[in-house]
Amino acid sequence: MADVTTAQTEWLDWRRRREESLRAPYGWLSQTGLYWLQALGGFRAVVPGIAGEWALRDGKVVLTPQPGADDGPATVLVGADGGRTSVTGPVHVPSDAEADGAYVESGGIRAAVIERSGQFGIRVRDPESEFRRDFAGIPAYPFDPAWRIEGVFEPYGEARDTVVSTRVDGLTSTLEAVGTVSFEAGGEPQRLVAFDGGGEGNGRGLFIIFRDPTNGEATYGSGRFLAATVPAGETRVLLDFNRAFNPPCAFSPYCTCPLAPAGNRVSVPVTAGERH
Repeated sequence: MADVTTAQTEWLDWRRRREESLRAPYGWLSQTGLYWLQALGGFRAVVPGIAGEWALRDGKVVLTPQPGADDGPATVLVGADGGRTSVTGPVHVPSDAEADGAYVESGGIRAAVIERSGQFGIRVRDPESEFRRDFAGIPAYPFDPAWRIEGVFEPYGEARDTVVSTRVDGLTSTLEAVGTVSFEAGGEPQRLVAFDGGGEGNGRGLFIIFRDPTNGEATYGSGRFLAATVPAGETRVLLDFNRAFNPPCAFSPYCTCPLAPAGNRVSVPVTAGERH
């Protein structure tokens, strides 16, 4: 493990980059609405910020631009950064299940289609969002080297699709569980299910959603996230709970964050990482 001074310096840099990402013009703090097509009158809806009608047709979301304030056709850009196309007629807008990163932009407002449990929603982002404007940073526990804990990763033979609840009632999310991580905290044995966090090559990335007794008072009520990497060819993994971070739904009401699966609870208070 890195020495304490180096680890703390790296943690401070991680916190800086973390807050910078939240402050990005179209980051999580820029969200201004989430509109479910089915909830807005069935399969058609008008979403504030984008001059047009959204419709669900044969399992695909289609946007038909409508006249803007000058009674001319509203021009929208559809695609992703570096590959957007200007359109004035009906266009299929891929959901995040089809093409992650696709969005519509008009007048600086961006809208993206999300798909959850077979339902389609339109997520709107605006750099002028009050959440972004009023953001003053993330409270956190002081760095504590005692919460840099070595664990053991036990991979499953095959990844397991795991359905977990989300912050939105009635919606679920399917994550790919790749194994468990065992460690000790507060003198007690702990065991958490780890999901696929991407990466192979130099190591396997793990994504962990956990709860602990601090939730609801000192930390976010629904739990926190933690990322870790298992070095290639090893089973030992460093769990740095100083980098436990809040899910996006801690900053915006327009998110559909996955919740910790049953049993993913650290039995002792994790007094490290981001606070409420």
